[in-house]
Amino acid sequence: MTYCDCEPEHEAVWEGDEATLSETLIEAIATVEGVRPIELEPLADTIDAVALDTLFESSDAVRDPEQIFFFSVSGWNVFVSGDGRIQICDPAESSTPSPLFESAAVD
Repeated sequence: MTYCDCEPEHEAVWEGDEATLSETLIEAIATVEGVRPIELEPLADTIDAVALDTLFESSDAVRDPEQIFFFSVSGWNVFVSGDGRIQICDPAESSTPSPLFESAAVD
């Protein structure tokens, strides 16, 4: 299990119905930075968005909230749980290990 003690700057949930995970992620980062999504550096400069979307959209994908994907985008630490919850944290605030996501379900 991945751990981080940061207080998320922003949280979002990818529902999997209308937007792709990468689109939801771009919107979340734009919200944190207070800019329009078009003003961000391209996501493809940091991570393979197609691979990320494919991983989560696969019909064989397991939606396990215990599985955590971590990467950095635009200077932010991004955590995506297997069930589509996204937390964006300032990397300067991460130091002491603690549970990343609460065990309660997200509405």
